[in-house]
Amino acid sequence: MQVRRCWPALLLKANQALELAAGELTCARDRVMTLAQQRERVARMLDEYSERHITLTRGDHYVSESLGIQRFLAQLRLMLDRIDAESASAEKICRAAVEKLNAAQAQVKKFGKLIDLEAEALQVSAVRSEARLLDETALLQFRLRQP
Repeated sequence: MQVRRCWPALLLKANQALELAAGELTCARDRVMTLAQQRERVARMLDEYSERHITLTRGDHYVSESLGIQRFLAQLRLMLDRIDAESASAEKICRAAVEKLNAAQAQVKKFGKLIDLEAEALQVSAVRSEARLLDETALLQFRLRQP
């Protein structure tokens, strides 16, 4: 039985795909965390300026300042919506990266198993060849002893 050289090459390729998928997952998770931090920062600003706007509306204030804060609050709300949409997209990408990583891990495991099975089959074949050779040698010796 001959050794197939395809399995180690396929295992190497699967390991490269695994590393690539792990890198993609890391990037996706980093993006999700960055967006969560941005959302938290914008939400905090929104709360702060909402309180400032409430404080201004209670006392004497300039209308232009109040309108400026209202516009800024509207921009913050739009930014929060945009961040939420990006977060949903990033989480979807993250889930896809996890699936890709799982598939790559399965490929690595499969090719590793195929290499092990082939090595086992080669060992069994070698044992059988050796046994056949010993049997042939014993038979030849037996025939040579016979008159």
